[in-house]
Amino acid sequence: MEGTTPSMPSTPPQRTNTPSTSCVHDTPVCGRATDSVVYQTGTLRERRQLVATTLGDIREYCNTNWWAQVLPKWPKDAPNDLAESIYAKLVQKGEYVEEEQRWKSFPVDPARDQRPETAVHRDWKLVVDQIVQALHCVYRPQVDALEYWQQPSLAPESQVQNLTRPDSYMIRLAKMLAKMATAEPDVPDDGSKTGETEASSLGVMKKLQNPKHSWKDICEVGEFKKVDSTSQNGDTAVEQVIWSIHHMLREDSARRFVYGSTFIGREFRSFLGSRIGVFASQAVDVHHDPKSIIQYYVRMMCADDISLGWDASMTRNEEGQIVFSLETGNKAPPLVLTATRELFSQAAENIRGRATRVFEVTRDSEGSVFALKIGWIEEGRLTEGQIIKNMKESLRKVDPNDQTLEQHVLDIEAEGVVTFPDVGEDTTRLPLGNMDINGDKCAVMHLPITASMQQIISLSSHPGSIGGFEEKMTGVPLRSVSKVHREHRWTLYKAVLKPIWQLDDLRDMCCGLTDVGRALSAVAKAGYVHRDPSAGNGYWDERKKRGYLSDFEYAVPWEGERAGHGVRTGTPMFMPLEVAKGAWEFPTPIRVSAISRGAAQVPEFLATPLHDLESWAWVWLWAVVRFQPVGAAGPTECQRILSSFLFNGNPANSSRGTYIRWRACMAGKKLWSLQDEGGSPLAFSVVADLANTLFKVVHAEHHEYQKLWTPDVFAEAWESALNLCIETTLPGNIPIKPWSDNPMLGGLVHRTDRAGSQHKRNASQSVSRETAKRSKGE
Repeated sequence: MEGTTPSMPSTPPQRTNTPSTSCVHDTPVCGRATDSVVYQTGTLRERRQLVATTLGDIREYCNTNWWAQVLPKWPKDAPNDLAESIYAKLVQKGEYVEEEQRWKSFPVDPARDQRPETAVHRDWKLVVDQIVQALHCVYRPQVDALEYWQQPSLAPESQVQNLTRPDSYMIRLAKMLAKMATAEPDVPDDGSKTGETEASSLGVMKKLQNPKHSWKDICEVGEFKKVDSTSQNGDTAVEQVIWSIHHMLREDSARRFVYGSTFIGREFRSFLGSRIGVFASQAVDVHHDPKSIIQYYVRMMCADDISLGWDASMTRNEEGQIVFSLETGNKAPPLVLTATRELFSQAAENIRGRATRVFEVTRDSEGSVFALKIGWIEEGRLTEGQIIKNMKESLRKVDPNDQTLEQHVLDIEAEGVVTFPDVGEDTTRLPLGNMDINGDKCAVMHLPITASMQQIISLSSHPGSIGGFEEKMTGVPLRSVSKVHREHRWTLYKAVLKPIWQLDDLRDMCCGLTDVGRALSAVAKAGYVHRDPSAGNGYWDERKKRGYLSDFEYAVPWEGERAGHGVRTGTPMFMPLEVAKGAWEFPTPIRVSAISRGAAQVPEFLATPLHDLESWAWVWLWAVVRFQPVGAAGPTECQRILSSFLFNGNPANSSRGTYIRWRACMAGKKLWSLQDEGGSPLAFSVVADLANTLFKVVHAEHHEYQKLWTPDVFAEAWESALNLCIETTLPGNIPIKPWSDNPMLGGLVHRTDRAGSQHKRNASQSVSRETAKRSKGE
């Protein structure tokens, strides 16, 4: 199998909450593997291991529950004894030999078969074909048939240059034929001498002999092993199937969940991957338990698209654009929106999580342009619109004349949960909705590590960015399975604005960030903490010349009871140091002494408005080290050093604490500071000084708060910080551009033009050069 070209990272907030806003509890999170340099530049094998290992141990369910509740349900019109009838038909035809408990077409145990692996498991296709033939003899499914394929030498088509070649997969034949029949001819209009074109019958027949399948049309993916791999001889089958699940979820926005399977020796195991995580069934002996094997393939073959994991609210029109049909409730007609371009998709790189995607959409009846955000949010959490409404009401109680939130928060047009009203069951939940997902009633399948810690660390200057491997090797418990279910939510914003990270003028960026600061100050004044200020959650309106704050799903009140509120959440590049560590870091020496003597107590750690202020300061600093003036020969050495040590995806690293305290970073026995001559481009000196001064405020106010623990500090801190921004003026417009394709500094999201073509940065070469320099001590 081959690999996939890694894409740019993005870092949306992780799940967290407080009882004051909903019944959902916070869940500790780790730095995501897909944000690490290893994932961006490592080999296919290393990237597979990162994705698989950072999932933690996989929950394994007994086959009785799995076959009954997780696999696609039997069709309503199917006979109750369908599986028994198919089994009887196979025995009658001699395909399954009951006396020997063996499939006729698969006679030799793979572990003892001397033939190549692909030849061994080609025999298994004969078994599947016989099962399907027997199915059609006793029952005709009402859905278009699936086709079972084994093409381990061919990679299905992919939008992200994925060259992975699964050993087997199931695909909807009708979809494949429709694409072939409507394909543009690749021969002159008058056709060939035989009249053949790609859309002709002869052309379609030739394509069927050597089809080009797409990952978007695959509904189940399988991996074979005669004997499973070990740390010495390659990837394990589980790692490979997890990698395929990972790719299928990120490739297709309409994918709610994905089925997979492994076939190792004579043991067959089923998998299901979703934004909750990856789960597995117990292993089944294919010879001794033929009825389970029959059930698996028959239920797949009889399933409709919704049961196979596709979102029925998303379809494609003749131009290939995604069309959303979203239920708004109250028996109103669905909201029909057509996507004109994708604005954000990088959150989907991680299997578990919100997988947020954002599209520019038009309303068919009006043609107005909106921004549509969809993502998997924990059940029970308040919607973003509800949180903003509560926040504005709180601000009005404090100061009826304060209009800051009205002026600098993105307005929401509508929001809701993706549902399929024509389906007579609850589809807001992912599978496993009525099964235990906390691990109390299931076994655990341990994932083997097949690479040494040294191999992984060698690709990254900061091992903390690859938490999954570090935890596994050090014995620290891996991430637990999510303790709540997720539902697919959508939010429609009234405007499509440019995110802060995408601006190309330093003056606009400063004005935008100042306005975002005003909004964050008003959030604190209303008694809330945003918990995820970032370069991706601030926006700029070119027409109004105004900045906006968005993404309030994880905003919570900072007063009152907040069990679990201290658990970290946010964008790793801009996450506050204390939030990343989950502990207070800035008590005064006198306070430390009093605590050590037991004369003073420390409140339980929780996020405060000072942490929003710190995140905002990190965005200012990030802007200084990420960009260079247009026409500049390159970044300063200080920009390179600070970007490497402060914005590497590991928010808890010690260099960040040093910078907060001293506005400098230690590297190679030298302190690197933007205040030094040549520390930042000359045109950036004013903004660099402002960023450093903001960190002085952050440091001082952290100390002040942890001396008295009084919330009065919050308003004073924001007032001081905003005054600094207002007093800072730039001489004029300063055109800027990113200086590096380093994935920790490059675009936070995928960008697509209206034609839908993806524009991505190839980060591998630049990051590899930076890594090589660091390893040599340059």
